[in-house]
Amino acid sequence: MLRFLVVCCCLFFSTSVLATKVAVVEIQKIFAQSKQAKAYQQEIENEFSPRQKILQGKQGELDLKVRSYEKNRLTMSDKEARTAEKEIITMRQEYQSYRQTLQQELQQKQQKNVRSVEARIEKVVAQIAKKKGYDLVLFQGIAFHNPSLNITQEVIDIMNKK
Repeated sequence: MLRFLVVCCCLFFSTSVLATKVAVVEIQKIFAQSKQAKAYQQEIENEFSPRQKILQGKQGELDLKVRSYEKNRLTMSDKEARTAEKEIITMRQEYQSYRQTLQQELQQKQQKNVRSVEARIEKVVAQIAKKKGYDLVLFQGIAFHNPSLNITQEVIDIMNKK
């Protein structure tokens, strides 16, 4: 009797799985090829590139100050050495503060943009799933799938139209 129930359960679940229409979407490919994601990336580069250059300038100034201090330390008076050390500490703190602020703002902007693209992907995937009758759409992260199940290019094409 137990074997019969097991066989019946297997048959029931296998027929319901066979009736399920499945598709696969590659998120990374969409982020790499969609116009929206590319535009967001360009926006970030335009906004943060000048600030990255400022950060690099601050790093260069700090490095120069440290090298100068190390080179001239033995010929400096105690007062000059303390003044130079304080300047280096102040410059290092300013650099670290600027770097940390820049990193936080960059991460926030990237996260905002990722959420926006993900929302658009979800909307387009739902639209395709409804139109084509998919019961299940999986994001790439599975060990294997038949390439015929992949609707990534269709998602990219729809996203790039608008």
